[in-house]
Amino acid sequence: MWWVFPGFIVGLIVSSLMIVYWLYRLRLMLAEKGWKYTSLLLILVWLAAFFGSASGLLRTPTIIQKGSMIDNMLLYIPAALYWIALTALTAGLILDAMTKTR
Repeated sequence: MWWVFPGFIVGLIVSSLMIVYWLYRLRLMLAEKGWKYTSLLLILVWLAAFFGSASGLLRTPTIIQKGSMIDNMLLYIPAALYWIALTALTAGLILDAMTKTR
């Protein structure tokens, strides 16, 4: 289980870099290619990954006591964020596909 802690750190770094890249250029590149809705909603995936890595990083070295209310919150919020990001991105892909076929 030694790889869990560095995995959360790498996830935190990569999601932070992707959020910065999305703010800097990725959103505009996707919008120029016709992915108007998807380019706006793609940030939700990286925000969910950022929060998931941060919560995993807090839970791994027992900074947060196991079984506490905060521990339970850190379990359920990333799962909810991933579902929200998945449904929003799917809706964006469908809307972009509908506008491209017209």
